[in-house]
Amino acid sequence: MNSSSSTISFVLSQKGKPLLVMDDYVFRLNKTTNITKYYRSENRDCTATAHTDLNNVLLKVNANRSHVIELEKKEIRIFKQVVKERATKESTPIPKIYEKESTKMISKFSTIAILPSQREMSSSLNKARRLQTPPIPDSHIFDIPYLYTRTIKNKEFLCVDKFIKRKTRFLLFASNKQLKLLFQNSIVLMDGTFSTCSKSFDQVFTIHSIKYEQSFICGIGLLPDRKSSTYRFVFEELKALAVQMNLVFSHPL
Repeated sequence: MNSSSSTISFVLSQKGKPLLVMDDYVFRLNKTTNITKYYRSENRDCTATAHTDLNNVLLKVNANRSHVIELEKKEIRIFKQVVKERATKESTPIPKIYEKESTKMISKFSTIAILPSQREMSSSLNKARRLQTPPIPDSHIFDIPYLYTRTIKNKEFLCVDKFIKRKTRFLLFASNKQLKLLFQNSIVLMDGTFSTCSKSFDQVFTIHSIKYEQSFICGIGLLPDRKSSTYRFVFEELKALAVQMNLVFSHPL
């Protein structure tokens, strides 16, 4: 086979190793030198090989193939890679990612028959996502990754990030929908927990409102202490957010 007429792409193996896909055949990376990558067929009974440079440009092909193409196997690998990549880069729930990507495969009926279930993939996907989760900071000075400042629908979620004074930082997470519920309700409930809070803060503070005779969380805050002045600061920030939304938050503390 002429290497110039072959189209190549790359997928990852289950262990994260690169696989070269050429004309629907799959090759594993065998070794790498200073200038060349050497691939061989993933089928041990096949002697086909391929060489690329370090920039993954195809240089040479030995197309002595002795086995049948397994298109479904390649499609399953691509499916797994796409789902895993989305799971590590998005905050979308993994079941929703799986559902959306598997729906795209509906037209490939032979592949759907051997598509791994969401339950079979959940362990590895959750592990991959946990590895991308930033460590809990041990100082009040840290950056919050953009992904953690947005809702699943990519709306603003981190609404307050301020220093009350030196070394006392206050964070408040709430969506516009949560804030609207809070500002339009006459009942406000508050709660705090201390034992599960990170060392950088003193408490996880939650503020709730009532709808349909049930309590709904309208904001989650990380507070540096339990002082009355800090709670007043929280309420002043809520009042300011209400003004930005053309609403009123007039509850006294």
